[in-house]
Amino acid sequence: MTNSIFGVGASPPVSAYSQQQSVRKEKPVSEAVETKEWKPVSEKSSLIPTVKAGYGTTVGDVNLSDKAKDYYAKLKEKFSGMDFILVSSDMKDQVKACASLYGSSGKPVVLIDDEKIERMANDPEYAKKYEEVIRSSMLKLESARNSLAATGASIKNFGMSVDDNGKTTFFAVIEKANEAAAKIREKNLAARKAEKAEEKKKAEKEAEEERIERLSEKNREFLEFTSESLEELISSVSKYAFSSSESMVIAQEGIGQSIDFKG
Repeated sequence: MTNSIFGVGASPPVSAYSQQQSVRKEKPVSEAVETKEWKPVSEKSSLIPTVKAGYGTTVGDVNLSDKAKDYYAKLKEKFSGMDFILVSSDMKDQVKACASLYGSSGKPVVLIDDEKIERMANDPEYAKKYEEVIRSSMLKLESARNSLAATGASIKNFGMSVDDNGKTTFFAVIEKANEAAAKIREKNLAARKAEKAEEKKKAEKEAEEERIERLSEKNREFLEFTSESLEELISSVSKYAFSSSESMVIAQEGIGQSIDFKG
């Protein structure tokens, strides 16, 4: 596999795994950062991780030699602070194209193919080099976690891919600003209606709020930001979050105007 993926963030439900769609410009965004829509796929997709006895979490039909299987077990033990996902060689290109699918709720995720594990098990120098990549990636992701949290954006997951030459590509999946603003407007509209209808029973008001929340969740949309520069990625997410926060203030104040985030 050309790339190995390191990702952290909110762990999505199985049905929330996505395929990267056509590139689409959003405002504002650095020219060095690419944005893609993040859409769900069927929970029956072959991209969805499963658990295989003796291997742990896998994508595809993985198979290792006894030597590689033993090495893989020791590798996971050495980096117990990370979650590993083993990918079969025939699935590596599909998985590489959908790196942002594999964010975790807590630990960084290492996505690695069985061919690479076989090579690491039989080539100590290569194993040493790649293990150092894993170790250094943990530090970079911790820095990214803190920086992205400071942007104020609604982060679903984030991570980085590393190729065999050490080149890194960072990604972050965030909730689209217009969807977040729409959620606020819907909630505020329900609150105002409730205030003007004091005779309405409490149970009816709660049911309405739950209905609005369900509709909002169902219609949530996400963007994926990718860049070879962590600084550029964080800067673009920050600018996007700042731009959307101004629009959300308008939504919170109940000003009835249309907001175009793509202008």
